[in-house]
Amino acid sequence: MARAGKKGRLLKRAIWAAAACLLLAMCACSAPAGAPSGGASSSQAASATAEAVVQDRMEASSETQGAAPSSADGAYGADADASAAGTSASSALAPSGEGSSASAHAGATEAAKLLSSLTLEQKIAQMFIVSGESLCSDASTLTYVDDDVRSNLAATPVGGVCMLESSLVDPDQAATLAKDLQAASRELVGVDMLLCVDEEGGTVSRIGANPAFPESDLGDMRVIGDAGDVQAARDAAHAIGTYLRQYGFNVDFAPVADIDDPPGGTMYERSFGSSADAVSPMVAAQVEGFGSARTMSCAKHYPGIGSAAGDSHEQSIETGKTLDELSESDLRPFQAAIDAGVPMIMVGHISCPNITGDAIPATFSPTLITDVLRGQLGFQGVVVTDSLAMDAAQQAFGDAEASVRAIEAGADIALMPIDFQAAYLGVLQAVESGRISEQRIDESVTRILEMKLAYAG
Repeated sequence: MARAGKKGRLLKRAIWAAAACLLLAMCACSAPAGAPSGGASSSQAASATAEAVVQDRMEASSETQGAAPSSADGAYGADADASAAGTSASSALAPSGEGSSASAHAGATEAAKLLSSLTLEQKIAQMFIVSGESLCSDASTLTYVDDDVRSNLAATPVGGVCMLESSLVDPDQAATLAKDLQAASRELVGVDMLLCVDEEGGTVSRIGANPAFPESDLGDMRVIGDAGDVQAARDAAHAIGTYLRQYGFNVDFAPVADIDDPPGGTMYERSFGSSADAVSPMVAAQVEGFGSARTMSCAKHYPGIGSAAGDSHEQSIETGKTLDELSESDLRPFQAAIDAGVPMIMVGHISCPNITGDAIPATFSPTLITDVLRGQLGFQGVVVTDSLAMDAAQQAFGDAEASVRAIEAGADIALMPIDFQAAYLGVLQAVESGRISEQRIDESVTRILEMKLAYAG
């Protein structure tokens, strides 16, 4: 988890605030090395404008925030031209009516065609988002695509990669890495990868807080939440989503939909507030903001970990709430995200014994994923686990069993198991033995492919 010192962040934001106007004036004639020619796109100008709005609103709330990011100086990655065209790729955010129905039908047809072209092994690989190290035979840091990475992808063409800060060296390198990974995925399975980043802002920021990148850290979302500024939340998500797409990344594991109650807990800086009334509209606005930037968002950490003591990175966590109590509070921001069209929801490793009757984390609970998230809340999108490398998951099951249990519970994607090969083989063996049906695999892969196609444009 990337953290920046308070004084450093304030100094950085002050410098960016002073430079914002100059950057906007330069954006039409400046482009970083390796960027596509043709000057700044309309989406780049929109990104700068959005972040400037966030700056103005936060100053009005007597809070210092980052100003316009220099992603307005040029576009990186293969998605820059599509972003410049201003295309909204989110099926959930597409205009309603006959046109959107036809588009959805076409997407479903294309997904079905793609599904039929994949082997069982390829379909199972699509149900994993892995760390970059899992693509390197020697478990080294992934910074470029070489023959070793291509060979490993050919063997198991995973559905996505989660980029940690160690894999993001500088703008040109990051854009090249994203471009080459997508080229490999398109060649192998005919569809994009999910190239994912944890870019919430502030406490969790892989690019905005990375000194090698020109973007300004927009700061913790709690500042926006405390100001009660829904438009600022939307603008921040649009700005972040825009610069992620310009580097070639298409998924942001944000927004945080957890309620920080009681206040001051583990999620304090990352949460928008301490009540469902405060958090829900902010989460919905961010889903809309990411969608307008053609970036897939992911509301996290269902069913809500803000009230639990401890950190699931380091230990098991638990809530004593009943389902009625969760429905009155913690589930409301997730319902708001669903209503706003969020394409993906991340399940946290929190135990809910008064709902499930045991201490098994929600990640592995059919009650919480299939019955409540899909049944009660009506979510039809992609369900991804939180990282299976976290202690709360590891204490429950090993990599192979954890991935199998998550799929049995209703999850579509297993995120970052420590031993990807063991996890992948565990799922494959579960299908071959009849424990998991191939129809169940097809259900998840269809959802994944439809989401990818909707945002590929």
